[in-house]
Amino acid sequence: MNDEIRSIAERALALMPKGAEEIVCRLGAEEGIRPASVHKLGRNILMMTDDGSLLLVADYAGVMADGFEGELFALSDGGVALYGARTGGNAAALRRHFHWCAPVPLRKGEGIPVFYDCDEAAFAVFEADSREGAVVASPLISDFAELDRACSRPASLFRFHLGGGECRNSGAGGAYAAVYAGKHFVLSGREDLFFSEETARFLGESYHGSLEFARKGYGVLRSRYGGAFDLGIVLPDGARAEDHLFVVRELRKRGVGFAMLQPGCEEEHRAVARAYGGYQLAKETDQ
Repeated sequence: MNDEIRSIAERALALMPKGAEEIVCRLGAEEGIRPASVHKLGRNILMMTDDGSLLLVADYAGVMADGFEGELFALSDGGVALYGARTGGNAAALRRHFHWCAPVPLRKGEGIPVFYDCDEAAFAVFEADSREGAVVASPLISDFAELDRACSRPASLFRFHLGGGECRNSGAGGAYAAVYAGKHFVLSGREDLFFSEETARFLGESYHGSLEFARKGYGVLRSRYGGAFDLGIVLPDGARAEDHLFVVRELRKRGVGFAMLQPGCEEEHRAVARAYGGYQLAKETDQ
């Protein structure tokens, strides 16, 4: 704890009787404080310092907001302060005390940032006073063990990774060939897509297992979160428009709703999305 932080905490304590608007205005102008991060919570004032740490000041120990962790130190007139790092515990406390620090669904609006770490998202939203929140995307999920791990952390966009060689089911192709082989699918703005028997069998064998996982996994998410989440679908690298169309049709047959599909920003993928609608296309990511 350095003298600068202690001095800021003492000035914050002196402002405690003031209204929230005045506190935000005056502390936001302080050197060493990120201006938008100043918030009053009952008889507490919270803010982020320029080094990215959390500073909490309370009238006295008995009214200090619970759940926060860090170095405690006494202030004048019985006040107390806590100086904490960007830990998972402090992020969880922010989400609990400031509901808008919790992840929001992708469909809430365009331009909302996407994070791949729920704790960093909470700190970023808090210090920017971004009341629209942030989307938190899960790691890629391809089985129920990964789904269980993803559900153990706050997230609002769960990403199912479909297809891939390990999912191949050589016995599934025939049923899909009976549905797709010889069919033309007309897309706006480009030639139609034709499915040969070979293509239909290959797609059925490649995706059947993961499509069934998506159906069951979506049911798990619905039972756990109700409608307070979005689903993203991630296709294998090199996925073609035929993969895209096939997966969209088969997911909808299974009642799986999704808000995002990735990868697929080339024109052929945009044509499929325009034809079927209701979801965003996302670029490839390393996450």
